[in-house]
Amino acid sequence: MESTAASVDAAAESSANSYAILAKLATGGMAELFLARTASSAGVERYVVLKRVLPHRAHDHHFVSMFLDEARLAAQLQHPNIAQVFDTGKLGDSYFFSMEYVHGETVRELAHRAHELGEAIPLGCVLTIAASAAAGLHHAHERLGLDGTPLGIVHRDVSPSNLMVSFEGNVKLVDFGVAKTTDSTVETQTGTVKGKISYLSPEQCRGRVADRRSDLFSLGIVIWELLVGDRLYKRDSDFEAMESIVHQPPVPPSKLRPEIPPELDAIVLKLLAKAPGDRYQTADELYDELERLADRHAIRMSTAALKRFMVELFGKRPEPWIELTTRNTAAEVITVSAAIVGRDSASTVLDSQLMKLFDLTTTRTPQRAVTAIADEPEAIQPPRRRRRAPWILLAIALLASGGVLAYSQLAHDEPSAIALPVMPPPPAPTAAPAPGPVEHAPAPHVEPAPVAGDPVAVQRPAPASRARRPTVEDLGAMLRAGKVDEVAAACRGSTRVLAQNAATCTLAACQLHDAATARSWLARTSAGKRATLTGQCASAGTVLELAAPAQAPSSKPCDDPMECRK
Repeated sequence: MESTAASVDAAAESSANSYAILAKLATGGMAELFLARTASSAGVERYVVLKRVLPHRAHDHHFVSMFLDEARLAAQLQHPNIAQVFDTGKLGDSYFFSMEYVHGETVRELAHRAHELGEAIPLGCVLTIAASAAAGLHHAHERLGLDGTPLGIVHRDVSPSNLMVSFEGNVKLVDFGVAKTTDSTVETQTGTVKGKISYLSPEQCRGRVADRRSDLFSLGIVIWELLVGDRLYKRDSDFEAMESIVHQPPVPPSKLRPEIPPELDAIVLKLLAKAPGDRYQTADELYDELERLADRHAIRMSTAALKRFMVELFGKRPEPWIELTTRNTAAEVITVSAAIVGRDSASTVLDSQLMKLFDLTTTRTPQRAVTAIADEPEAIQPPRRRRRAPWILLAIALLASGGVLAYSQLAHDEPSAIALPVMPPPPAPTAAPAPGPVEHAPAPHVEPAPVAGDPVAVQRPAPASRARRPTVEDLGAMLRAGKVDEVAAACRGSTRVLAQNAATCTLAACQLHDAATARSWLARTSAGKRATLTGQCASAGTVLELAAPAQAPSSKPCDDPMECRK
């Protein structure tokens, strides 16, 4: 045990750089991420991410050896589609390595955000992500060691959480924490499963040796899910997920998204072949096939297009160091050296200082997914956006103006103003618009649909009963929480529904098996989304007839993997 500890310390002594730690970015079950700044002797500054073992795991020599193996392995990979590792060292009692900061979001967050907005990810963006991931994987698979022999790298954890898309449209493969090489210092026991269950290959599920073709199967799952907008092998238990991976054939993506060309179906199904020999044998073969497909169908694979799509989904985001400056936070900046520090009170002081850092995961902005935490990437959830205060001030001003107008109309004995027995204050009539700036002020409420034959039904409701129009986030969150009836009620009560809301309303009506209402909402969505929504409704058991027929629900729901997931 002492020799192991000595070798671990020796592996971490390579660094003498110093870092100014600015803020915390994320925390998982095994490691935590910090935003840091380092400067060269020439005064050139660079922002990096420090990935540090949690203090309570710092004395687990087996885990620390794996952690340093990840750093040593990733440091040998230099490719535009792989996040680079720069440095290793030890802070107090705990080990760390520094890596490239990627200003963007994981593919997992990208897919979730697109689902919330009812947006299908454009085929060009899917192909760009797939081709970039394939290029990064091929570099890792082919990498040679210093002696010229192949390293034999297999990532073993290719998943949406470990693929990042920057706000410039670049794709980065991250987290080689469970990667396998021919010369790993820590051996994996036979039968041990490494990676996320829903993205394992059949050979990983069986506990067999995994080679580069296993990574291609996992990438095939990612591509399928990006195309369809749903999970492929997500089940109620890990055993059921692994059973479906080993035995259940995947549904062709075009069955759920009709605009997908048959050639892309063929590529995805070849990646998802159960036998490794039936798949692409190298990631480079996959890259070439994706390029040929894009040329034949005039699908543009472009980082610029992917950048625009990221802005559409997430808006423009400042880098976190700029955000810290604009917030004028008084958080401490901790300057540390990567040199080995003895196990004394200094490490305890360092840990307490790190706990006081400004935590960027608690800000209003959704999570910046700088890199994935190897052990628990799905445990970090983006905080919800808070509503902005100007709407409150507008509502107060509108209520006050409405009350003055109602009193004025009552003083002139307007019969339409008192035609209905309502609670005070009485509603303002629509015959005389409000004077002054009120007629131009946007009304932050939902107008009721007029009732035919009722002369006073077109009146606005009393100001006290006004409710704001539901947003995309509201309806999406309600639908994910299973509040289908509430979503349907909100949809019925609104006559001014955004296109994204219309997509959510369509899905809610489909889950309630109300085909007529679903078709009505579907007509309000953009033409590009209708095929995807039709396929999702078919998966929920509601068939909407369009020019391209949707998939009919199976008579045995659990015979179809899409039905089983519902």
